[in-house]
Amino acid sequence: MMKFFAVIAILTLTSIATMPFSAAALTPLKSPEQRAQDDILFARASQSIEQAAMRCFIAPSARLRKPVTIRFFLAGAGKQVSQLKAIESPPQSGAMQRAALRAIKNCAPYGVPEELRNWGGFWATVRFR
Repeated sequence: MMKFFAVIAILTLTSIATMPFSAAALTPLKSPEQRAQDDILFARASQSIEQAAMRCFIAPSARLRKPVTIRFFLAGAGKQVSQLKAIESPPQSGAMQRAALRAIKNCAPYGVPEELRNWGGFWATVRFR
């Protein structure tokens, strides 16, 4: 019985850690209006992070350019980038993936709005083309 519970707990924690970010999922006690405000705040932060990462991006040659989406965890008021992973990438996109990962790492720290600094961190996704 104990082994069964441990496996369920691990699977649950894994699925929570890997699901896409939604402010609503993290704030079930907030009103719909407050959750909507959080979603707007995260959308603005995501847009700002994507713009910053694109400024640091040095694309490989034109024949090696393929769209790549990178997901990562951002903590420490935008200073700590971890758990970088290419979540969408076509075959033969290694050069593009390396360039995108380098851009994400090199652009830190990211400007995170004051309201998000108390959250402890959040997932961000950037699409490079």
